This record gives sequence, structure tokens and C-alpha cells, in this order.
Amino acid sequence: MTKIDDSAFASDANLKEITYPSKVVTVASNSFSSCTGITKVTFSAGMTAVPANACYGLMGLTTVEYQKDANGKVAVESIGNSAFRGCKSLTSVSISETVTELGTYVYYDCTNLTEITLPSGLVKIGNNAFQNCSLLKKIELPDGLASIANNAFDGCKSLTDIRLPDKIKTIGTNAFVHFQEVCISRLSLES
Repeated sequence: MTKIDDSAFASDANLKEITYPSKVVTVASNSFSSCTGITKVTFSAGMTAVPANACYGLMGLTTVEYQKDANGKVAVESIGNSAFRGCKSLTSVSISETVTELGTYVYYDCTNLTEITLPSGLVKIGNNAFQNCSLLKKIELPDGLASIANNAFDGCKSLTDIRLPDKIKTIGTNAFVHFQEVCISRLSLES
């Protein structure tokens, strides 16, 4: 299986867990719409990318796991657009160390997300990646991060501590906007 179409499993109240095989590359945005019982998603060893929309709108999702291969490594290098968009029950996320790029709207509207651990090799955060994660309090951006796209942290009203890496090259329009109180504790930009 390489593709999951629109409404393929929509409104399946009995579905509790998803394990994506490594060959899935396309997931429609409402494939699992109204599947409120899904609490866990596992991405199989060998997957190099979390597909766009993989967990779009899974409001009950609390656990995300990445399986390791025989050598103990996770293969995922990127997380596609809207992969976890609207997953309102996620409270903390630890992104695999192998991920170098986050797509657009990846964690958009994950309103209960309070903590996220970004991988040290991350180089790009896409447009609106964490927009409206209103309970996100602190984020440590990795030293190698080169780009924060437009509206990446827009509406993260609880964010009080942001440490920008010294080597950042691009900060997009409204990347850090609509905050109540934000304390940028370190800002050093290269010429």
C-alpha cells in the first residue's frame, strides 16, 4: 500500500491505533477524519518521510512512535505538511534526531502541546509549523537551524523563552507574532 484516499477510514469509531507501513507516501487530509478513538500512531522502520496529512485531525492522538531498523536507527528525515495538524490531545512531542525538515502546518493548532524537543540536525521549520500551539511554553532551537518560515510560531501565546541559534539565516514574516509576553534571551545574527 502506498496511498490512503479521502475518507478511507473516516468516522471509524473502533479504530484505536495506526501503524504506517514504510511504503505509504500519500495520505489524504481527511482519511481518518472523525476517528476520535485513535490514540497512537507508529511509523514503521524504513520510512524516510512522515507523509503529509498522516495524522491530520486525529483529536485523540496522544502517542507517536518511530520504529528503529535492525541497526537501531530511525530513517525519517522529514515530516510532511499538516502531518499532525489539529491533533489537540498531543501534549509533548519528541521529534526523531534524523529529521532535518518540518513541513508547513506540521503541528498547526495542536492547542495542548506544551513541550517539544527538536532534533539537533533540524535545518528548516516550515510555514505555520507551530501556529496556534497556544500552550507551548519553551522551545530550544537547534544550533544548525538555518530557516524559520512565515508564521512558524504565530499565536504561541504561552511561549516565554526562545533561544535563536547563532547561525540562523532566515526568519520569515510574522514568525514570532501574537504573543502576550515573549522573552528572547539570546539573539546573535551573522552579517
